[in-house]
Amino acid sequence: MFNLSALKLNQSTIKRAAISLVVAVILIGGGWFVIDWLSYKSVTFNLSSNTKSIAVYDEDQYETYAKSEGSSSAANDGKLESTGTLRLRTGTYYVVPMGDDISLDKIKIQINDNTKSIDIKPYYSDDYLTSNFSDQMAAINTTISDKYADIISDYTIDNGTFYHYGDWYGTTLYSEVTREGGSDTYGIILHNVDGVWRIAAAPELVFRYSDHKDIPTDIIDAVNRSAND
Repeated sequence: MFNLSALKLNQSTIKRAAISLVVAVILIGGGWFVIDWLSYKSVTFNLSSNTKSIAVYDEDQYETYAKSEGSSSAANDGKLESTGTLRLRTGTYYVVPMGDDISLDKIKIQINDNTKSIDIKPYYSDDYLTSNFSDQMAAINTTISDKYADIISDYTIDNGTFYHYGDWYGTTLYSEVTREGGSDTYGIILHNVDGVWRIAAAPELVFRYSDHKDIPTDIIDAVNRSAND
């Protein structure tokens, strides 16, 4: 005989079970949302006066951006046109700046649990360095000549390059005899400290990172290339 009360009970049980399942799904989904939200940090990017905007890419996004040859449509984790805050997970990112008289090279940054703000101050562009620091050449050449007064007459100080904020300079020294013979050319690196040019790395055929830990590696690479061209 058909038991109507049992059917009603089963329907009631099924309804309660369905409601419980929906509530569980909502709670689990909400929990994952909270966990995901908490995995992001609010990081303030302080832009220098010459920096008009930045785009921030994680490692995968930057790889796509680079392959697209700098397409503005490439996915990113955020853009800013002035000092502001972005929410980011911990990890490695690349900041691509835009602005006046600045290098547009990517800036690698690391976001960790303690990161609250990052100063974005790109180096000067090559054109800006060339046109605004040429008046420093006399002081630089005098610094080199005075330091190596006993031998400098045998060498020519080549036209060098300013780096970063115009506070680093690299050039080469060569003698006409060795230059014609295709032999040794020496690199030399100077650093401007408190308005005074100082020898940061004495003349060498090849600079090694381990010997000059206080000199930025990109400058060492650049001067090594110049000395070995």
